[in-house]
This record gives sequence, C-alpha cells and structure tokens, in this order.
Amino acid sequence: MELDGSLARLQSGQGSAGQLLRDSAQYDKLRSEMADLRRSIADLRAAEAHAVGQSVRRLERRALSLIESVDAFNRSPAMTTSQVYDNFNGVARELQDTVRTSARIREIHADEAVLVGHAEAAGGVWAS
Repeated sequence: MELDGSLARLQSGQGSAGQLLRDSAQYDKLRSEMADLRRSIADLRAAEAHAVGQSVRRLERRALSLIESVDAFNRSPAMTTSQVYDNFNGVARELQDTVRTSARIREIHADEAVLVGHAEAAGGVWAS
C-alpha cells in the first residue's frame, strides 16, 4: 500500500523525484549539471596528472644533479686513494660511537631523575 502511494505521488509530480520525472526542464538541468560535474572532475584529474608529472620531473632533475655531484666527487683526487675512504670510515665510526654514548648519557640522566623523584616522595632521604 505504501509503495502504491509513493508511486502515485511520483507520477503526479509531487516531491523532487516527481518533479524530475514530470518536468523535462528539471531533467535537462540535472543532465547539464552532471555533465559540468564530469568535466570538472576530468579537468581536476588532468591538473593532478600535470602536477604529478612536474613533481616527478623536478625529482628526476634533482636526482640527476645529485648523481653528477657524486660522480664528480668520486673522480676528484680526494677519492683516488684508500686512505681517504679509511678516514671517512673512521669518522663515521667515531660519530656512531658518539651518538650511542650520548643516548646512554640521556638514559642515565633520566634514571637519575626517576630515582630523585622516588627519594623526594619517600621523604627526602636522598634529596640534595
């Protein structure tokens, strides 16, 4: 019964869907707006593809420049002996050790702060 009433309202042009079915101007307007929407989406996709293409070309230029710089550095006299490589390798190891030591020092300071906090909470026995 409810379906019959809904169909009758549609056929008589009541409501938005009924007006769309009965009024060809409304239908034509909807079709036009849908076509505009499709064109806008296509334009947006084209613009995105263009922007992505530009970004990729920029990245390619940067990568090429970096490769050329590395190649030039590798051809330089500084890289013709193993001594330079050994020096770089030694510096890298020292830096790695420094970073590890620094991290361990931060851990120790954090542990000390926790201990001081516990001591203060216990009545200041260890607090200085």
